[in-house]
Amino acid sequence: LSCGSYDEYLHHLRGQLKRRREHALALLERHFAELAQWDKPAGGFYIWLRLREKMPVDQLFQRMLSENILINPGNVYDFNKNQAIRLSYSYASEAELEYGIRKLAETVRKLRS
Repeated sequence: LSCGSYDEYLHHLRGQLKRRREHALALLERHFAELAQWDKPAGGFYIWLRLREKMPVDQLFQRMLSENILINPGNVYDFNKNQAIRLSYSYASEAELEYGIRKLAETVRKLRS
């Protein structure tokens, strides 16, 4: 902390998170435009995805888990049944984000039909 490396690290980390956020938002536009709504986060490291159609989010969670993709259903945070998913982009690589968001969109499409 005293040598200034911490400030440099924070600057680097913020840049990485911003790039990952922008990549995740572009992927959502590509794969989820008709399936969900979301807001561009001003900070942090996750995006709230609100599904347009009702579906069994618990079942979606289980299917994604079987694909080794972890999503966070909104009911974990507010204890009500809802159609929200919290997507974190902080640790995933661009390739992992690409795979996970594409696979999530495919699974949402399957569950809604």
